[in-house]
Amino acid sequence: MNKLKYIAPVFIAVACLALTSARADTILNVGLNSPLVIGEVIPHTLSPPGQEARDLAMTNTLIGMYNSSSPSAAPYFMSGNSFATPLPTAVTTGDIITPFGGINTSGSQAIINIGSGFRYLLASYDGRNSGAVLWDISGLPAGTIIDIPRYAQPNANGTDLVADAAKYQITTWSMFNPGGPSVPDGGTTVLLLGAALSVLGMARRYLKS
Repeated sequence: MNKLKYIAPVFIAVACLALTSARADTILNVGLNSPLVIGEVIPHTLSPPGQEARDLAMTNTLIGMYNSSSPSAAPYFMSGNSFATPLPTAVTTGDIITPFGGINTSGSQAIINIGSGFRYLLASYDGRNSGAVLWDISGLPAGTIIDIPRYAQPNANGTDLVADAAKYQITTWSMFNPGGPSVPDGGTTVLLLGAALSVLGMARRYLKS
């Protein structure tokens, strides 16, 4: 029993570390200076009708501006981030279109599972009052859980989006161009889980001695 008193805390600590790593989310932010942001639309365009067509049009306009090195021109604002050139055109094949009622939120975050992986994520925030932001998420592995701000509003100049505590709420998000890194960000997690099991095995042998 005295041996168990010393071994158990070690095993529990390693196991908790493994589980914490397994649950770690990738946090993305709005704002033209934020990583992976291609650009923003402020306020976002409301035509053509339908979320899929609207989001595809906004996405491809920003992609076209990036590929041609076009400067920002309201309502389209480009980030200074660099991506593989040229960025591929967004298509609707295999896309995921999520309306307001289907968005998973937790506190100040909207939670998105990228599933098997996608190239683009576009989130819209109460279009007439706020805008939309487009990320290149092609480098995120399949199964990644993304946290993005639940609320965002334009800055004082109306040229950039900033996260907010209460306005304006995310209304829709869309992901285009499925496919991405096939190996989840689980290498460290696997090693930690392996370490936890090794500690358990050592504990069993130690307790039997």
